[in-house]
Amino acid sequence: MGTPSPEPIEFHSPTTTSGAPVRRRRTVTDRKLSARRLLLDAADETYDGDLDIDWSAPIDPEKRWLPEHLSTIQGTWLWHRMGTEQRATLAKYELANLLTLAIYADAARSMLLFRDIIEASGPADDETRAALASIHADSRTMAMFGRMVHKSGLAPYRRPVLAQVVSRLVLLTPKNTATAAVTLLIQQAMYDLAATIADDPDIQPHLRQLMKIHRVAAQRNLAYAQDELIAEIDEHGRVSNAVAALWTAAATSVLYPALIAPRPYRAAGVRARHALPTALLSSHYADSARTFTDSFVRQGIQVGLFGGPLTTTILRLGRVWPGSTTRWQR
Repeated sequence: MGTPSPEPIEFHSPTTTSGAPVRRRRTVTDRKLSARRLLLDAADETYDGDLDIDWSAPIDPEKRWLPEHLSTIQGTWLWHRMGTEQRATLAKYELANLLTLAIYADAARSMLLFRDIIEASGPADDETRAALASIHADSRTMAMFGRMVHKSGLAPYRRPVLAQVVSRLVLLTPKNTATAAVTLLIQQAMYDLAATIADDPDIQPHLRQLMKIHRVAAQRNLAYAQDELIAEIDEHGRVSNAVAALWTAAATSVLYPALIAPRPYRAAGVRARHALPTALLSSHYADSARTFTDSFVRQGIQVGLFGGPLTTTILRLGRVWPGSTTRWQR
């Protein structure tokens, strides 16, 4: 497998000696040095998802498909009525849903990176090579995720109609702060998920090893996405960034609800008409949503993307503001 993952990168709001915020946080030189560092990290990476995971080994019936706290209805009245086998089925289907959505998200991100390469003024420089390295890592990740879904014995989820429309329009998405922020949101969510699963000894061995590999690989992509967000914030004006912040806050608020699907409930023998509102109104909802969004929201606050009254309100309503709680109890 690859080299050990470095400590997670944290944003720190830069200030001048007088304590005032720095308007320009990253220069062109900084970005080139960052791209060169990412390329060096990529060169050290030696993992292979086809070889470093023993796909021929059987599924362990005693191991879980997901940590219980990641179940969308964990702790609810429906959860307490379910048997062990039902909970295992629910977890397997929710994992398949999660990995399928991650594949679609990585594919969309790769399309945007290819567009950036085509439009780049220096298609042979380190930044372009870093983008290509990131696409290569995404391709390996998608292959591993797809193989894990196949190993579970389930078919990949079909994209919802809205997702199909969005995928056809993704190349029309402008390159701006909102695009960079949503990209980082997805990258950070998958990194945090990988870290949670990789550290859980009760998880299926195939999945745990996959997430160990992904955690190492995702660190570089995460750093790339963080640099891109800072660069976009620096390159756009206050009004543009304020609009981007609103869009990003909305996307952050709906990320977790997008992971809640009726198919896993039906497969586990639970009526979707009961499970869907239970999951959305559960007192467990806020904790689950913040599992996927908390790191990103805190970074958004540190770089000045979030913190205004409107974005704070949106994030609080979405129950993803740090420390927020829900008033709904089921």
